[in-house]
Amino acid sequence: MRWLLGISLAIALAAFLGPWLGTIHRDYLIYISFLLTIVWGLILTAGILKFRVRGFWLLIGLPLVAYWPVQFFWLWGLACAHSVSACP
Repeated sequence: MRWLLGISLAIALAAFLGPWLGTIHRDYLIYISFLLTIVWGLILTAGILKFRVRGFWLLIGLPLVAYWPVQFFWLWGLACAHSVSACP
């Protein structure tokens, strides 16, 4: 369980800090952050299936992982609220 928690927190931290610390174009880093979020979700699912109740400790990384997806959709919603032509 400890190694899975360590991997989960490392991926969550990379997903959170990647767009701020990266040197390539920020859009690509946000997409990479989204992919890391998916990987983190798969690790969370595997941990809960294997360790049952103890697997919920993996949710510690949720605020870090969810930051960029929530910000993305929140800003997208603001853009749609201000201009309908900004919506897809």
